[in-house]
Amino acid sequence: MNKPLLLGFAFAAALSASAQNSRLKPNGPSNKLRESMISESAVNKTTTGPGKSVTKPATTVKTSSTIATSCTHFAGSYNALGVYLSGQECLQYNADVNAVTFVHRAAPCYSLSGGNSGTQVVKYSINNGSNWDSTVFWQSTVNFGRYPQGGLYNPIGNTNVNNAYVVGAGPTNQGGPWNGSFIASKKITTPGTTSPGTDMQFFPNTPPFGTIGKKFDFPRYGFNYTKDGLVRMIGVIQNDANGTTNPTYGVRGFAVLKGTFNAGAFVWSYDSLVPATIMRTDGSKQMTDRLANMAWNDAGTVRYVMMLGARAGSTGTMKGYQPIIYKTTNSGASWSLMPPQDFADPVLFRGVVERLWSTSSNTNLAVPYFNFGEGMDMIVDINNNLHIATTIVGSYSNNNDSLDYTFNIGTE
Repeated sequence: MNKPLLLGFAFAAALSASAQNSRLKPNGPSNKLRESMISESAVNKTTTGPGKSVTKPATTVKTSSTIATSCTHFAGSYNALGVYLSGQECLQYNADVNAVTFVHRAAPCYSLSGGNSGTQVVKYSINNGSNWDSTVFWQSTVNFGRYPQGGLYNPIGNTNVNNAYVVGAGPTNQGGPWNGSFIASKKITTPGTTSPGTDMQFFPNTPPFGTIGKKFDFPRYGFNYTKDGLVRMIGVIQNDANGTTNPTYGVRGFAVLKGTFNAGAFVWSYDSLVPATIMRTDGSKQMTDRLANMAWNDAGTVRYVMMLGARAGSTGTMKGYQPIIYKTTNSGASWSLMPPQDFADPVLFRGVVERLWSTSSNTNLAVPYFNFGEGMDMIVDINNNLHIATTIVGSYSNNNDSLDYTFNIGTE
């Protein structure tokens, strides 16, 4: 199966040294529009963490560090903003064909016929990164691909990379508003080519919605291929991807997309996971669309889907942006919402609790906030248990309208 390169399997809590009341708010509709417009012109982006912030002073101590000194420049892109989201699975390894793949937007210097800033490429190596080849798998003059993810689909039993297929997906726009999503595949060749394959599917976010027949946006999270021969990924279920307020933008939940290979192309189906959350006074859900992830066991029978939000009915230390997790044990035929967990439990998570700021209104209440701005990933172990790697900070408030604010220390 494709393995996302996960660097650690532990919870970490942010350390800080000032108690003034600054706060940082994560994503909002304005950020989504910035992805469409501003990110394409490479102007300065001044947000810290996942969204806008108000900074407070803090003493900073610089220390020296040692990092790896050898690297290989193997890919380029129109800009780096296309691969910056947690849960966006761009870099993968497929053990069946010993191939490392990296899905990304083509660079301006990439030699193409009819290519543009939305052309999608996969880089692949079958000798552990010593050499790289590439092939184009999505190209359109009207639907420009953005924020891609993907990896390899490998026919069961195959060990030759030239019999595998790259599969990739992401949102699209036309140089302005978001207009839908692309999902494409192409057989790997050696050497690669600069022309896409025949399996290029576009799913508009206005009726009619394409072959799936349901609306989804931003299929850029949780790409997985498992040994049952299926490909899966996650998209967003929402009211309007171009909405400028929380209610009009209207995040509702997530779509689990399943691809079944058939005669050189993929047939896609759709499961919806829409959790009940705490509601803002404007009627919008307290959850984010900027993080979703999915992890499977190798067989493809056990799967977890994680989203972040404030679960309906939660109180006290559990009333914050924390994992909302669905689980299946029958390959997705049915889903169960897993019970919540108290990540401020002083016995199970003492190291986390001791490093969290309390809320601004109650010094005796510290609410864990899963901060995806510094990366978050998940994996299923050999016993089918879920592990999450993330940073946890303290929530700024437990007010229903401000659950998406955290503390911001100094210039972090």
